[in-house]
Amino acid sequence: MVPEAWRGGLVSTGRVVGVLLLLGALHKASAAVIRYEILEEREKGFVVGNVVRDLDLDLGSLSARRLRVVSGASRRFFEVNWETGEMFVNDRLDREELCGTLPSCTITLELVVERPLELFSAEVVIQDINDNNPSFPTREMKLEISEAVAPGTRFPLESAHDPDVGSNSLQTYELSRNEYFALRVQTREDSTKYAELVLERALDREREPDLQLVLTALDGGTPARSASLPIRIIVLDANDNAPTFNQSLYRARVLEDAPPGTRVVQVRATDLDEGPNGEIIYSFGSHNRAGVRELFSLDLVTGVLTVKGRLDFEDAKLHEIYIQAKDKGANPEGAHCKVLVEVVDVNDNAPEITVTSVYSPVPEDAPLETVIALLSVTDLDAGENGLVTCEVPPGLPFSLTSSLKNYFTLKTSAALDRETVPEYNLSITARDAGTPSLSALTTVRVQVSDINDNPPQSSQSSYNVYVEENNLPGVPILNLSVWDPDAPQNARLSFFLLEQGAETGLVGRYFTINRDSGVVSSLVPLDHEDRREFELTAHISDGGTPVLATNISVNVFVTDRNDNAPQVLYPRPGQSSVEMLPRGTAAGYLVTRVVGWDPDAGHNAWLSYSLLGAPNQSLFAVGLHTGQITTARPVQDTDSPRQTLTVLIRDNGEPSLSTTATLTVSVTEESPEALAEFPAGSAPREQNKNLTFYLLLSLILVSVGFAVTVLGVIIFKVYKWKQSRDLYRAPVSSLYRTPGPSLHADAVRGGLMAPHLYHQVYLTTDSRRSDPLLKKPGAASPLASRQNTLRSLDPVFYRQVLGAESSPPGQRAAAMLGKVRGWVQICRGATLLFLFCHLGYVGGQIRYPVPEESQEGTFVGNVAQDFLLDTESLAARRLQVAGEVNQRHFRVDLDSGALLIKNPIDREALCGLSASCIVPLEFVTEGPLEMYRAEVEIVDVNDHAPRFPRQQLDLEIGEAAPPGQRFPLEKAQDADVGSNSISSYRLSSNEHFALDVKKRSDGSLVPELLLEKPLDREKQSDYRLVLTAVDGGNPPRSGTAELRVSVLDVNDNAPAFQQSSYRISVLESAPAGMLLIQLNASDPDLGPSGNVTFSFSGHTPDRVRSLFSLHPTNGKLTLQGPLDFESENYYEFDVRARDGGSPAMEQHCSLRVDLLDVNDNAPHITVTSELGTLPESAEPGTVVALISVQDPDSGSNGDVSLRIPDHLPFALKSAFRNQFSLVTAGPLDREAKSSYDIMVTASDAGSPPLSTHRTIFLNISDVNDNPPSFFQRSHEVFVPENNRPGDLLCSLAASDPDSGLNALISYSLLEPRNRDVSASSFISLNPQTGAVHATRSFDYEQTQTLQFEVQARDRGNPPLSSTVTVRLFVLDLNDNAPAVLRPRARPGSLCPQALPPSVGAGHLVTKVTAVDLDSGYNAWVSYQLLEAPDPSLFAVSRYAGEVRTAVPIPADLPPQKLVIVVKDSGSPPLSTSVTLLVSLEEDTHPVVPDLRESSAPREGESRLTLYLAVSLVAICFVSFGSFVALISKCLRGAACGMTCFPAGTCACLTRSRRREGLPPSSGILRIQLGSDDPIKFVDVGGHSHGCTPLASAPTRSDSFMMVKSPSAPMAGEPVRPSCPPSDLLYGLEQAPPNTDWRFSQAQRPGTSGSQNGDETGTWPNNQFDTEMLQAMILASASEAADGSSTLGGGAGTMGLSARYGPQFTLQHVPDYRQNVYIPGSNATLTNAAGKRDGKAPAGGNGNKKKSGKKEKK
Repeated sequence: MVPEAWRGGLVSTGRVVGVLLLLGALHKASAAVIRYEILEEREKGFVVGNVVRDLDLDLGSLSARRLRVVSGASRRFFEVNWETGEMFVNDRLDREELCGTLPSCTITLELVVERPLELFSAEVVIQDINDNNPSFPTREMKLEISEAVAPGTRFPLESAHDPDVGSNSLQTYELSRNEYFALRVQTREDSTKYAELVLERALDREREPDLQLVLTALDGGTPARSASLPIRIIVLDANDNAPTFNQSLYRARVLEDAPPGTRVVQVRATDLDEGPNGEIIYSFGSHNRAGVRELFSLDLVTGVLTVKGRLDFEDAKLHEIYIQAKDKGANPEGAHCKVLVEVVDVNDNAPEITVTSVYSPVPEDAPLETVIALLSVTDLDAGENGLVTCEVPPGLPFSLTSSLKNYFTLKTSAALDRETVPEYNLSITARDAGTPSLSALTTVRVQVSDINDNPPQSSQSSYNVYVEENNLPGVPILNLSVWDPDAPQNARLSFFLLEQGAETGLVGRYFTINRDSGVVSSLVPLDHEDRREFELTAHISDGGTPVLATNISVNVFVTDRNDNAPQVLYPRPGQSSVEMLPRGTAAGYLVTRVVGWDPDAGHNAWLSYSLLGAPNQSLFAVGLHTGQITTARPVQDTDSPRQTLTVLIRDNGEPSLSTTATLTVSVTEESPEALAEFPAGSAPREQNKNLTFYLLLSLILVSVGFAVTVLGVIIFKVYKWKQSRDLYRAPVSSLYRTPGPSLHADAVRGGLMAPHLYHQVYLTTDSRRSDPLLKKPGAASPLASRQNTLRSLDPVFYRQVLGAESSPPGQRAAAMLGKVRGWVQICRGATLLFLFCHLGYVGGQIRYPVPEESQEGTFVGNVAQDFLLDTESLAARRLQVAGEVNQRHFRVDLDSGALLIKNPIDREALCGLSASCIVPLEFVTEGPLEMYRAEVEIVDVNDHAPRFPRQQLDLEIGEAAPPGQRFPLEKAQDADVGSNSISSYRLSSNEHFALDVKKRSDGSLVPELLLEKPLDREKQSDYRLVLTAVDGGNPPRSGTAELRVSVLDVNDNAPAFQQSSYRISVLESAPAGMLLIQLNASDPDLGPSGNVTFSFSGHTPDRVRSLFSLHPTNGKLTLQGPLDFESENYYEFDVRARDGGSPAMEQHCSLRVDLLDVNDNAPHITVTSELGTLPESAEPGTVVALISVQDPDSGSNGDVSLRIPDHLPFALKSAFRNQFSLVTAGPLDREAKSSYDIMVTASDAGSPPLSTHRTIFLNISDVNDNPPSFFQRSHEVFVPENNRPGDLLCSLAASDPDSGLNALISYSLLEPRNRDVSASSFISLNPQTGAVHATRSFDYEQTQTLQFEVQARDRGNPPLSSTVTVRLFVLDLNDNAPAVLRPRARPGSLCPQALPPSVGAGHLVTKVTAVDLDSGYNAWVSYQLLEAPDPSLFAVSRYAGEVRTAVPIPADLPPQKLVIVVKDSGSPPLSTSVTLLVSLEEDTHPVVPDLRESSAPREGESRLTLYLAVSLVAICFVSFGSFVALISKCLRGAACGMTCFPAGTCACLTRSRRREGLPPSSGILRIQLGSDDPIKFVDVGGHSHGCTPLASAPTRSDSFMMVKSPSAPMAGEPVRPSCPPSDLLYGLEQAPPNTDWRFSQAQRPGTSGSQNGDETGTWPNNQFDTEMLQAMILASASEAADGSSTLGGGAGTMGLSARYGPQFTLQHVPDYRQNVYIPGSNATLTNAAGKRDGKAPAGGNGNKKKSGKKEKK
């Protein structure tokens, strides 16, 4: 930010200024220094700049970070506003007071922010304003000049002083107008100005002895300030002959690479005077251009001109050098000559390549000859050295062509491929034709942009995934490996899952895919018993435009695992089953059969049976695989009459699962009807009831299904009839509306006809009825009579029929004629373009003239018309002017293509004094990239008047100057050129001077003042003339200047010092009065003219006069004031020696006094910024404080070193000189030490050394570096159950050694995610104290233990935590009373128990069994007889619970009510009771007749069951027969309805079936042609495999068929024939049977795998598999009946692999093939291998014979 311009200021020598300057000189911040500029004397509060924005700080945290301004001055000049971030002026700024006369006044500031501590450097430049007037040290100046002084002699004048600096300081001097003198302003090394009076015309003391001039000092302020000094010139007599050159013009040539010292030419001048007055000194003239003295050197004595600097032909081809010669007389006079030096060019400039425009990135599908970049090459050399050629490396798909001289176009020469090379760095070489040749190299970076030309790619087209059932949801099952070689945007892949077939909902219900990664996961656990295979499609699309996609087939197969235990079918679980076994039965008798099944598959479904438990293990045996229970030995009388058998059913899985079946075998001596005596004998009756219900339900369902099917067939027939009627009644416009893309299929006529009778048929994709439109045949055919009809149709209809390939003959000719005309127009345009380009190259570039200072919007020219550009495409192609400089002056109107002036053009500012001002323009267009060139000539207008550099020209001429002497005058300047520049000069009339105007080689005019008559100072001491410069414009303009010529008298001898400059050294501690030096000057004159007086020169500063004293007579210089090296280290001033002659003459010498420094200043420590507080986590190297050390002394006295005590964890680092940073040197620990007192000592290297001390206080703040800690790692808590909610369980306490918030601990409860029991439901944790309370009562019977973790977290940042594990054990209480398991009775009811009569003591009546849910002693139960009519009759076992008779029971004992108490061992004990009703048993034989009477209803129920079963079988048979008849009718085509079109054409339209799991069948259109009508009939059938010949075909020879796509293609999609035409031929015979319908021997169905089962294992073990296989076989039979399938894609699959996956084979399927008959085909589902072997298919249990009969049938 630079808010103000530079200004000047006052002078101050205070210590504050020295400190500021020293800081500004030594301070070098590590970061970039921000710089501001401000005018002095700004008011308080003036904003300097926004330091927050410039330093990129956060304004919101400015107050917290305490931004402040630090400087070394005692006054705070600047402050920062924390609210706005602006730095403002806080105190008065006086530049002269701060910096004195220094050219640049800069205050160095340090901006310090804290948290963290940072230091930024800033500089404020105090700009000077013009607030001081120049001043001369004296009121009047006198000067004595001899008349022999030659013109050009310089005389020093008193210098004025201005405290301001820069442009406000003293800038120039002006001299009043005179005839003899001119003023030359010179610049010293310290940039101060001083004036010299130059004699331009010879003086004549006799005519003009005295001249009065006025010297004016001007500063550069606005407005300017000035001061005047009167000058009185006395003319003295002196040398009167000037040197002369032998020729006025010298010519020379030199190579531009000539080394320094090369001789160019030697000039010669002669002087008629003798002695010192005849010795000549050569020097450069005052009219030389800038830079001549740097390029050439002139020997002052010999006049030899040599090369001094480096010549450059390209900078200047010719140099004009003006040389003057002067003698050494007292009044030297000079002569001038001109030297023309021609520079010869050499090849020293390499070509320069400029890339005008680059088209990057380039799409990889860019056509050849695409313009990539426009290049221009320049070479500053001339001739052949400037001829340039360009080339690119070979082997790249780019080429360079030259459109104009040194202009090249980079184009593509071959196809680009981003995937091969994504970027080119083209190295373009430009080479000139010089000797030796020079070259330049530039690199053009061309990036190739990607287009979406690559679809996603995969390593395989399909995936088969095998997932074990019961998998975890969300676990990935497949990771698709897909990539795209395109760029990232086009290669960004998106994955989707699509479903195959008609079944929907698989993706959202079972599977999902990650859209970005392609990971397929299952959403739910898969069940092999529910579904075994999933067919999915992964759709992968990229992110390009247009989108490209790839489909991948994904087949998921669910593998089985043994997750289902066997189930018992018989005996039914939960029902009592009693089997009768007569006594005396022999071994091997079949008692019953246990039937079980397993829902798993394969080995997991193999079942084995074993006897697990029986009262007598030797009596019974169980078949291992059949489950048959047989007698192992004869039944004996000693065997128990009631046997309870437990049969274990185990599967073959891993691990094996099992179940048990329990049945009762009653050993009786009577018939099995005796079973009715058991209470469980009612079970068969219940089974009959259930069977009746199931039969009735099945009958209703089958009847309803059959009715619905019949109704559906009727509705379908009515719909087809109505559809056909609407089709025939529809108008032609609806039948033949504008179709979309046509599906084309070739067909041949049926039969064995010749191939030339082919026809083409087109189906319109937007017709719902698949309307056939016939195209004319390719050769003679029965359809030839219909060709005229097609040709006479409407052309639109003709195009609909024939598609885009054909058109009516007349329109085809018209279209061809239109194409020819288009090609003619293109050729004509190309010819015109070629002529234009050719003429453009021949005629050169276009040039537009325009006057300068034209207003904005001035029309220059129409570039669009001249470049033959289309005005309508200018905006799209973005026609614009190239180059920032040209864009400031010109713009292009995109609507009209006109070139307009954007900003007024100043010719003088743009081209200077060049004779021709031509601006080259380049125009760039895009799409494609092209460049055009033109030139604009800026025509000059006469808008500037001639102007002299000064309005008053002063010239001093000695009165001894001879007539004819010339005095050069300053020429006027005119910014215009050509005829508008200066054309002449005029001088006001006078009698002594004339004006001579010379013309230089560049055409400029130089005026010279010619002395025609000798000057007489006594007659006239000065002359005031008017010099006028006139230009050649119309009207002409002019400028004037006043020329004041002063005639001077000269003194021929002036005092002379021994040397021109003196230099002495003195210690700054030197005492006053010390002699420093004695000056000596000699004057050869005699008398008063030889008496020399010494004095300070007029421009000596006052501070020098106050410190030093100069004796006027002896020239001794003594010290009279104190010196301070730190304030100023040297003093330089001039001493003047003046003689006492008349006129007096003087001489000057330069004197410099250097001060030597002594160590008189101790170092000063300034803590720029200190933190005060530092966190203990501070890294080593963290800045604690910034320390600045100042020592005003210099050298070793100013070298300062800093140190701190060694035992502290801190160190000092020096960023730059005298700037240190206190940083941490090791880790800090607040817990160990919380504060430090750091003493910093600064010592200099002087002798003796001086030192200073400063203490820095630092506090260590806490950070969260200690986590909370528990007293022990784990806690165990014991809680009795049934506690009260809210009870305190335990208190967990943790400690933290940190302080503040870092030590404030909060507690939280942690629970693992996979735990079933949530601890938060039982307990609550106090987050402040860590106390754990119970939220509810614990129940030992539900929860015995509870484990959880408690986390203690502090509030530090970041927070730290630790955990403790708590194990809570619930202690059991006696809170559950015993529960009676047996005998079971409802509450309040009696449990009857039968007791045989006349039993003895110890007889077991029953056993009471009870359990207690408590544990330990609380669960120990005891039994006690609580109440009985006669307690002595019965006894109860205390621990076993057995109720026995205590004494023999009499036969007449009435029923006894026994109350038994069950009591546990808890404290207090809990009990429960059970009531038994014990009665004597009655005789059971009379009960049998009652049971037999109940058999009558069972016989009625059996009869009803029989009726229901017969009805169900009859309805199923009728339904099955109807379905078979309907399917056969549909397959034979007999069910299609005949419909006639208006033209008499009959057609039969049917729809192909789309079966689940199979791809859509291809539509087949069969058209039969008759002899009288165009179309006999049209038949649309179905075929599942596209082009496989049908089993039955029409026998007429005039029919053909055509394949129709199942769905219409999208617009623009190519139509691919689904099969070759040869596959569509029909044979006249019926197709032979397909042998693939037969099974090999290895594919026999068995119980598991490919192994053959045992004799009874050929059928499935459960009803579910049987029903599923029946449904699959019926579906396969339907496919076979179609004649469209060979029952699947391989042997042994029976057509099921297409539906259920490739893994599903018939290895587990019973052979149902012999039961399937396929109508319309002679094929049967028999085992092919068996037929070849002559064997019938194998079967089990007598099925061989039956299957053989069906095979014969």
